[in-house]
Amino acid sequence: MTDLVPLFFLSFFFLFLNSYRMLRILTICFVVITIAAGELSKVKEDKTLKDLEDKIVNDIITHKVMVYSKTYCPYSKRLKVILSNYEIDDMKIVELDRSNQTEEMQAILKKYSGRTTVPQLFISGKFVGGHDETKAIEQRGELRPMLEKAHALFTNRVPVPDNERIETNSEALATKTNTTLSSSSSAAILFYLLFFTFVLILKN
Repeated sequence: MTDLVPLFFLSFFFLFLNSYRMLRILTICFVVITIAAGELSKVKEDKTLKDLEDKIVNDIITHKVMVYSKTYCPYSKRLKVILSNYEIDDMKIVELDRSNQTEEMQAILKKYSGRTTVPQLFISGKFVGGHDETKAIEQRGELRPMLEKAHALFTNRVPVPDNERIETNSEALATKTNTTLSSSSSAAILFYLLFFTFVLILKN
């Protein structure tokens, strides 16, 4: 839809090319289009960040063990060594340095863990800590019970009922749908504002 806006105003340009009034119209329209383009860009950026946050939250709550790491980080490597000592049934590891949205992901993770550094370990949807905290928990003999309580080990895994999977997927879909509708509504409002502004200018 936004691709049609320049064509819309270009047609009027050829009709009133030599008029002073057209110059005023073009100047005002240029300002309005610039503002609208900035708002549309912001809406698109906000939607992208919202989708990224939804994906991170979904990973944290659906995987029994979730790890955010960086391939070159020594503490991340040590944490993965600790976890490799356990037969974990459901573990996902995301290497932030392999993403083109590293900074955005770290900013989102800070909302849920209070930190941007890695590694970050989540068990059963709850933030456990980084390497040092996990090592201390293991040394106290509490890591295995924590994994067992989350049914994260092959020896005590419990299948998730189908109805729970359906509810989770429905909630995620509803969130995504609401975000899409909100973005579409904003774009439509901006387009109509442009159109009515142009009509008002022509009447003056």
